Amino acid sequence: MRKKINPIGVIGGISPTATAAFYQTVTNRVAKVTGGKLPEIFIHSVSIDSQIESAFISSVAEKDNVEFKKMQRVLEKSTEFFCEQGLDAIAMPCNTLQPILERICQEKNIYNINIPLETTKQVLKKGLKKILLLASMTTCSNGAYHLLNNYGVECIYPSVTYQDIISSHILHTLHSPYSKSPYIDQIKSYLSLTIKKVDGIVLACTDLAPLLEIIEPTDKIPVVDSLNVLINSSVKYICQGYEDYRNVPQ
Repeated sequence: MRKKINPIGVIGGISPTATAAFYQTVTNRVAKVTGGKLPEIFIHSVSIDSQIESAFISSVAEKDNVEFKKMQRVLEKSTEFFCEQGLDAIAMPCNTLQPILERICQEKNIYNINIPLETTKQVLKKGLKKILLLASMTTCSNGAYHLLNNYGVECIYPSVTYQDIISSHILHTLHSPYSKSPYIDQIKSYLSLTIKKVDGIVLACTDLAPLLEIIEPTDKIPVVDSLNVLINSSVKYICQGYEDYRNVPQ
């Protein structure tokens, strides 16, 4: 029987760096599972402005907000594009906008590889009971990770002061190299104060993935990186027709 690779649609451009990392890593991992065969990935790179970025990252975008409605139309357009291509699944390397995309995919009857849901599964699999959740302001407020509470996982969020620092860092990395961020030392200080109060950290923003570099290995604290979780879940979907897909890392 011929082995099949499932095509997938990816909404990109919300974070160019995360989109590039997602594409490159998924492609490499699929090739490893399939013996060199590359995946069929459709990327629809969206165009958003700084007002939309600030509305979702530095504040909480409400449904009646102008930027919220603009972003909803953008995601609807991307989803319609994938439906026209005959695709059955969509992934988006972004946590903040996931609740909007989830509703659209339900309406369009297209499978959404839901990054907060997949990340929540990994937190539960690791048996974590008290986590530090680092994310955009909207993700901290829109209920994307509230399912953890239903399973007895306590989520610790940064104070207003440190959340502002994290949000500023995210906005900076959208347009500049991570290494040039002026907020890294402040985030290091925050982590050093907080890390001993939790038994795990969730990087619930794909632009925070590089923070893995500053979480000292000697801290020996589990870190669940939502971008890596989405990558693994996407590879599993793409490679369902291959026996080795079950060996994709969790």
